Order: sequence, then C-alpha cells, then structure tokens
Amino acid sequence: MIRFCSDRQEARDEWQEGRGVAGCRLNSCRLQVGRFSVLGSWFLVLSSRFLVLGSRFLVLGSWFSVLGSRFLVLHMPDISPVFTRYLMPLLYALVLWWVSTAIIILLYRLPQRTYRLSFAALTAVGLASLYGVWLARDDTGILGAYLGFTCGTLLWGWQLAGFYMGFVTGPRQEPLVWHPSSFVRFGQAVHASLHHELAALAGAVVVAALSWDAANQTGWWTYLLLWLMHLAAKINIFLGARNFHAGLLPDHLRHLGIFFRYRPMNLFFPLSVTAAVVVATLLVRWALHPDATDFEAVAGTLLSFLTLLGLLEIWLLMTPPAGAMWGERRVDVG
Repeated sequence: MIRFCSDRQEARDEWQEGRGVAGCRLNSCRLQVGRFSVLGSWFLVLSSRFLVLGSRFLVLGSWFSVLGSRFLVLHMPDISPVFTRYLMPLLYALVLWWVSTAIIILLYRLPQRTYRLSFAALTAVGLASLYGVWLARDDTGILGAYLGFTCGTLLWGWQLAGFYMGFVTGPRQEPLVWHPSSFVRFGQAVHASLHHELAALAGAVVVAALSWDAANQTGWWTYLLLWLMHLAAKINIFLGARNFHAGLLPDHLRHLGIFFRYRPMNLFFPLSVTAAVVVATLLVRWALHPDATDFEAVAGTLLSFLTLLGLLEIWLLMTPPAGAMWGERRVDVG
C-alpha cells in the first residue's frame, strides 16, 4: 500500500513536471510568435513607407515627363516627325525581335507534351499573319508598314517554332556518325533539316504571291531578310563558329550538334557580314532620302534595323563564349 502511494506520488510529480515543461515551451512559442508579429508589423510599416515614397517618385516622374514634353513641343518643334519616322520604328523593331525570340525559346524549353498546343496556337498566329500580309498590300501608310513588318516577323517565327519543336525538321532525326569529308557532312546537314528548308521556301513563295505587284511589300522583305540571315548564321555555324554549342538546342535536336565546329574564323563570315552591311546601308539610304514618304521612312527604318540585328547575331557567333543571354546549357554531343 505504501509502495502504491509512493508510485502514485511520483507519477503525479512527473506529470506536474511535464506540465511545467510544456507550459514553458508554450510560453516560449508565444514569445516567438509575439516577436514575429512585431517584426511583421515593422515590415508592414516599412513597406507602406516605401510605397508612399514610390508613389511620390511616380508623381514627380510624371510631372517631369509633362514638363519635358512641353519643352520639346515649344523648343524642338521638329522632334515629332523624327520620332514618328525613325525613333519609334527602331524601338518597335527591337522589342518585336527580342520578345518573339524569347517566346520561341521559352516554348521549346517547355516539356514536349506542351508542344502540340503551343504549335497549334502559333499556327493560328501564322495563318492570321498571312491574312495580315494580304490586308497590308495596298496600305502605304505608317500603319501599313508596321502591319507588314509584324506579319512577316510572326510568319518567320512560326517557321522557327516548327523546327525547334521538332514538327518540321528533316527526314533523318537519329544521331549521325561524324564524317571527315565536309561535302558529306554538308549533305547530311541538309538532309537533317530538309523539311524545314522546304517549308521556309514555300512560305517565301506564298508571301511573295500575296505581295506580288503590291504597293506595300514590307511583309515580303521582312520574311526574306529573316530567312537569309538565318541561312547565313547556319552556314557560319557549319563552317565553324566560336560562340555556338549544342546547349542552345532542345534535347530532341541534340543530334544536330554533330555538324557544329569550333573555329575562331571561317571564310564565309566576312562575306556574310559585308553583305548584311551593304543591305543595311541601302535600306538606311532609302529611309533617309529627302523625298521619302512616311511609309518609306518607317519601312526602311524597320527593315534596316532588322538587318542590323541579324548582323549582330552573326557577329556574336565569333565573339568569345559568354553565353548566358538565353540561359543555354552546355552539353557534350556525340
């Protein structure tokens, strides 16, 4: 009986001790929660202050923009035609080129199960662009130049998406064995992307037919320039480039890396650069001609800057590798 009472007393003491420990833990948790709540309130106060400061800066920025626009209107009355004819087309061409390239890269880096839906949406965009080329064929205004340029760029983006997603590539899609003969490897490279090249040629024929004998052929020239610059880049990569590797390609096109060669220079590079510079110079002269209309100035600016962007892409092939622009992955091929 005495032993039972002692055991009961020990159990009660242990229970009380555990209850005290649990209470201490609960109090410490409450203290930590209180500290976090205080920190959270401080963060809320600081964020609200930053929002207030940000809103003030926005107000000041808007006031400065209004004052700046009034100053330009009063003291630089000729800035509006320059902005409309040259500066705005430069900005539009840069944004369209960058955004379209980034979207294509983003789409083909997604899982392959998303390719069908993505390419179906891009096909709808491509067909709408063909209709846009037809609509713009007789429009010699500024909007007609923008419409033709946009449709030509989207059509070429549709072609590239079909290639990089693997829908339109070539009859041979399995890995190849490296051959020492350049002529044999060139034939293998053409065979590996034959369907894409034929699709690009068919697209050029269709756009040319839609723009035949039209007053506005901006869509046709845009598509043609993008196609030729892409061909020039591919030839440079085949002959040897310093800053291109298989990590730029999706996994299902890694077998094309067998055609890449690392060389600091090739003979075709100066020829392609010279040709691009000549074409860009002619387009700039067309845009800056004293008798050029608004349509000619805008279309010439769009096409010349697009040529310069293509020239930049070719030039970057020979620069030392720094390739984190598009988040490419370096992989070893074959």
